[in-house]
Amino acid sequence: MKIALGVATYYPKSVGGTEKYVHELAKYLNQNSIETIVITPTTDSSSVYEYEGYQVHTFSVPKEFNDDEIQGKTICRGYEGFENIIKKFAPTVFHLHTLSIPLSTYHLEIVKNLDIHTIFTAHIPGTFCPKGDLITHQDKVCDGKLEADKCGYCYAKWRHKNSFLGEITGRLSQSNTLSQLLSSKLPQLSIAQKKIQSLEHLQQNTSLVIPVCQWLYDMFVLNGFSKNQLRICRQGVMTSENQKIRQEKTDDVIKIGFLGRLSPEKGLHNLLDAFLKANLPNLELHLVVIKLEFYDNYEYFEKIDKMVELSDKIYYQENMPSHLVNHFLDSIDVLAVPSICLETGPLTVYEALQRKVPVVGSNIGGIKELIEDNKTGLLYNFNDIDALKTIFINISKHPSILGSLRKNISTVRSVEDVGEEMAMIYQQMI
Repeated sequence: MKIALGVATYYPKSVGGTEKYVHELAKYLNQNSIETIVITPTTDSSSVYEYEGYQVHTFSVPKEFNDDEIQGKTICRGYEGFENIIKKFAPTVFHLHTLSIPLSTYHLEIVKNLDIHTIFTAHIPGTFCPKGDLITHQDKVCDGKLEADKCGYCYAKWRHKNSFLGEITGRLSQSNTLSQLLSSKLPQLSIAQKKIQSLEHLQQNTSLVIPVCQWLYDMFVLNGFSKNQLRICRQGVMTSENQKIRQEKTDDVIKIGFLGRLSPEKGLHNLLDAFLKANLPNLELHLVVIKLEFYDNYEYFEKIDKMVELSDKIYYQENMPSHLVNHFLDSIDVLAVPSICLETGPLTVYEALQRKVPVVGSNIGGIKELIEDNKTGLLYNFNDIDALKTIFINISKHPSILGSLRKNISTVRSVEDVGEEMAMIYQQMI
C-alpha cells in the first residue's frame, strides 16, 4: 500500500494546523512500513526534498492566477506536474487535505480517472462557507446549508465595509441571471454558486470524505452527501514522555494563556477586551501569537498592539518555536480559546487538555465538542465579551475552580490514534 497526501502549503515554508496534521500522519505511516509522500504546489521550480523521514514532492504553479482559475472554471496551470508525480509514484490512495486554486477537486478528478482511490479530509469551515467562518454577516452561527442567494448576500455584506455597496452587491448576487452576466466584472457575485459547484465536484470525485469533527459531518449530510461516503476521524496530539505533574499553586497569580494565529477569527481582540474590563490584580494574560509574513491585516495588528499596551499584566510573544509550546502550556493555569468562527478542533484545545490545562472557550464548533462546560472547562456565548469578563471575575475570586476542572480532564486522543485509524481506513478501501 502506497499513500500520497496532498496539501496546499507545507513545511518548512508554511506552518499551521493542517500542515501539522499531515506531517504527523506521514511520519506515522512511514514508520509503520506504509510508503507515503506529501505532494504540494510551489511557485518555485518543482523539486523533491526529505522532511523528517519522508519525501515531499512539489509541482510548479503560476505566481498569479488568471480569472478562470480564480473562479474555478478551469484547473490551475501546472497540473501536468501534479499528474506526473501521481503516475510515477502510483499511490494506492490519494488523500487530499485542502481545497485551493492550485490543488483542487480538479486534481481529485485526475487521480480518480487513473483508477486510484481518492479521499478528502475537511479541516476548515471554508469547505462550505464563502466567508470561511460559517458566521453570518449578522454575527450568528450559520446553519451550513449552501444556497447561492443566501450565501451570496451574506458574503457581499461581509466583504464591503460600505454598507450601501454591500447591500447593492448582495441584492445582485441573489439573482442568478445578473450574477452570471456580471461575474466577469464582479467575481464575488458568483462566489457562492462556485462554492456549491466545488462541493458537487468533490462529491463526484472522492471515494470517501473525512470530517474531523461532528458539526462538519452534519454539514456534509445537510448538503447532500451520503452517510456512506462520510466517516469522522478526529484530530490528535503528540503524546508527551515528560508530562509535568502539576503542583498546587503557591501564589495568588492566575495566568491565562492564549495560543493562536493573530487573525480576527481567533477572537484575540475579544479576549483582550474582556481581560482589560475585568482589570483584576491577580490575573495575568500571556499571549503567544502566530504572525507569519504572508498575513497582511495591518489594521488588526495595530489594534492588538494598542490593546496590549494598556496593561502591564499582558505579556506578548510572537512565533514561539513549536518545541516550547508544552513548556508554555505548563506555565499557565487556564487556556483561553475565544474563537469567533467554527473551529474544527482546534489543536490548541487538544494540546491544552493533554497537559491538563482547563480551557475557557466559545461555545461553538469544535470547542463545544471537546470541552464539557463546568467539567473540563468553561464555555460562554461566542462574541459575548461581558460573559467572558464574568468568567475571569469568577476565576479570580474562586481559583479552586481551575483545580476542580483539571481533575476531570482525561486522556486525549493522540496522533498515533489518528495514524492507526487512517491506516485502517486505507486498508478497508482497497
